[in-house]
Amino acid sequence: VRGIKPESYNFYETEKRARSFFMKLSNTPKSITIPYEEAVKNITYIKEVEKYKADYEKNLSDALENCEREKNEKNIIKEELTVYKDKLAQKESKFSQLLVDLAQTRNKYQHLSQEFQKQ
Repeated sequence: VRGIKPESYNFYETEKRARSFFMKLSNTPKSITIPYEEAVKNITYIKEVEKYKADYEKNLSDALENCEREKNEKNIIKEELTVYKDKLAQKESKFSQLLVDLAQTRNKYQHLSQEFQKQ
């Protein structure tokens, strides 16, 4: 090369850079060609998989909605059950009180009946 002094030019660095560039160039992936029929099969397969995925996601969302609805229904039933238990406890308490009142009334009339028979 004209005008360049050999002592100022580093051939070793240039060769090193050239080898590095060649290695990068040789490692780049080459374009791959496939037959048309195989490409159509691949596209069809991909569409089927995407349809299956969409159906799966729809079924999953429906199942989650059903689960949420049933959870709400369960909570409502629990609340109703608690109300019915409270009402039943109140009726049971009232029934017990009525039984006590009946027993007291029976004792009272038995006592009066005995006194009346003594006379």
